[in-house]
Parts: sequence; structure tokens; C-alpha cells
Amino acid sequence: MLAERLGHAREEARFERRSTDIVATWGEDAPVSMESDEREQVGRRAVLGILEEVCESSPELKSDWFAVSTSRY
Repeated sequence: MLAERLGHAREEARFERRSTDIVATWGEDAPVSMESDEREQVGRRAVLGILEEVCESSPELKSDWFAVSTSRY
């Protein structure tokens, strides 16, 4: 249900369903001076914010059911 509600793109993020996972690619340009782990955290927070918005507008979904982590594919 979450994948359907997210769609393929929202704000600066793109979403793709892979098996049981939803892979998010955050596309905002972070400053080059920012460390890569800092950029990952900014992207993770942005995706988490999108997830929370989607769940708030969908009573059948609860944001605490889902985890958002950084991953390297």
C-alpha cells in the first residue's frame, strides 16, 4: 500500500519497489563541503518526512510501521 501511495516521485525523491523493499533516491543537491554521511542523513530525514506525510493522509498506514535507512546498492 505504501508503494502505491508514494508513487514514483515526490518532491526531491524517487521511489522504486524492489521485491519487499521500496528504494528511495533523494535528488537534492547537497553542498560539496558537506561530508557524505551528513548528506545521507539529510536525504534520510527528507524521505522520512515524505513517508510521514503519506501516512498522515492514509489512515490505513502508520509511519512507525516503516524504517528508513541508508543503503548502498
